[in-house]
Amino acid sequence: KYIKLLLKMPIKLTREKLKELLKLSNDNELINKKSINLDNKNIESIDPLAFQDLNFLKELILKNNYIKTISTETFSNLKNLVVLDLSNNII
Repeated sequence: KYIKLLLKMPIKLTREKLKELLKLSNDNELINKKSINLDNKNIESIDPLAFQDLNFLKELILKNNYIKTISTETFSNLKNLVVLDLSNNII
């Protein structure tokens, strides 16, 4: 119940918070992820280093959040990224 309440609060997505959100789905292999879905997680900002070292990531879904701005460095290390869904955000 407490975790569900936390997920409803606006969050700043940091690398630690990303790990925490993914642990809720019982997936601890963050660095080897090819797809990450963070749809409807009440994210309002993203730390520029949140996705660093995710060299295998091909798909990143961030739709239906409250993201207002994104640093130019946020996705710069994601060389294999093919799909980035930022729809239904404030940006």
